[in-house]
Amino acid sequence: MKCSALFLIIQCWTFSSAGQISCPPFISDIDGNSYPTIQIGNHCWMQENLKVTRYNNGDSLLSGFSNAAWAALDSGAYCYYNNSPANNPMFGKLYNWFAVADPRGLCPADWRVPTDSEWKALVYYLDNSADTSCSLCLQSFTAGGLLKETGFARWNAPNALASNATGFTASAGGTRDQSGGFWGNMQRMQIWSSTAHVNGTHAYNVIIQNQNGTTYRHEDYFAEGNSIRCIYGNSMTGGHENHPGKLQHLYPNPNKGRIFSEQPFTNGTMKVIAAQGTCILQMKTINGIQSLHLPETVPNGFYILQFENEKGELTGTQKLFLIR
Repeated sequence: MKCSALFLIIQCWTFSSAGQISCPPFISDIDGNSYPTIQIGNHCWMQENLKVTRYNNGDSLLSGFSNAAWAALDSGAYCYYNNSPANNPMFGKLYNWFAVADPRGLCPADWRVPTDSEWKALVYYLDNSADTSCSLCLQSFTAGGLLKETGFARWNAPNALASNATGFTASAGGTRDQSGGFWGNMQRMQIWSSTAHVNGTHAYNVIIQNQNGTTYRHEDYFAEGNSIRCIYGNSMTGGHENHPGKLQHLYPNPNKGRIFSEQPFTNGTMKVIAAQGTCILQMKTINGIQSLHLPETVPNGFYILQFENEKGELTGTQKLFLIR
């Protein structure tokens, strides 16, 4: 019996739409705290919340304040949630934005607090229907779930839509408001950006919650205490990460491994790109074929399918959720 192959599977291990990057498995701050890292798209991110107590020149941050004293601060400081050091291993520290803006720096060498534009780019990378041009708003219904740690060790139930498909491992460290009060631990993660609002009293941050899979662009007073995740390299100028090529319409999505297209695939290649930016396999496509089957070796999770013609030119992309 004669069979014809629909595609050829070839392993490939590195991909970046803006050049090759390599994230170190761990980085350390000036206090010796070690943080695992993860590549998401074209950027390296810390997988845990910052825990440092000193600026990069060795100067200590202020800490140990009552509610009233915290509210009166106009310089960099940190605290533990509920002023309890027991929360540090699980959730890291909460920092006011004066610490974020201090030129002495908080993040490990060559790392920094991400800009508002970089947070928007991350959300758009995970959800290209996200609203990243709004001011204070719900940006995406799904990106938060892709960033959240699964389970209930660091999130209260229901921890809705949490998949941690990106490996970002967001944890609900809560916040300390401008009056010095604590709230939201195990319920929400508020993460600073390095971008100040034009009003001169607030800065932008991102909120992820246990009740849903959303991301919310928000602004807080400089005096508020939020979590910090560091990003590698020089800051970007802003805007979206652009992906050339038109959208390839696939269904069902989520799916269980067999993909159907509303239009025939052209001769060329389909690459399966993990959320971290790594190409985990590629398939040769044949003109006229309108379905492809992903092998069992591809694990469940969030992927980007990238379609190229025979010249290696990008012809289409699509985000895909694989659930078996």
